[in-house]
Formats: sequence, C-alpha cells, structure tokens
Amino acid sequence: MPPRALEQVVYRVVVQDKKTRQPIENGEGRIFATSPDRANTNDGFAKEKELGTYSARLFFPTVGDWAAAIQFRRDPSLPLERVDWIQTVHAASSEPGT
Repeated sequence: MPPRALEQVVYRVVVQDKKTRQPIENGEGRIFATSPDRANTNDGFAKEKELGTYSARLFFPTVGDWAAAIQFRRDPSLPLERVDWIQTVHAASSEPGT
C-alpha cells in the first residue's frame, strides 16, 4: 500500500548476499527520496533483531511520485550498492493537527 503524506513510514528490508543468499548481519546503508518539487527525506538503516533485517523511517510532506533509492554495503571497505524506484505517495488521511 503506498504511503500517505504527512505520516511517518517505516521501511523494513531484508538484505541477502547475492551469491549465497545468506543474510548480511552487519551491513550499513540508508534510504532516501526526492519529490518532483525537490523536497527530500532520508534515514540511515538500523539493525533489527532478525538476521539481515534493517529498518528506517521516512516522512513524506507532499503527495506525488518520489524518486527513491536504497544504498547498502556489507562492509565499510566496499562500495555502496544502490537500488532506485519511484514511490507514489497518496494524500494525507487527515489534515495535520486533527
């Protein structure tokens, strides 16, 4: 379900090695997005209890199709790998403060 504007969204990702399909336990990364009118949101991933699982929170202040991406690496000595997509954000369910 697409997120709604003005609500904090939690993204949970499970990261696996491409070849072995084993969970990556001590990786690092971030998630970020930019709206058509150049609003930005981003957060670093925090490690969860489940092996290879990481979470981050984004806040979308406007509706529309946001250019989103995840950057991640299993080790600080390795380059970041990136996955891009378009994230549609729907109108807020209510006005702020109501």
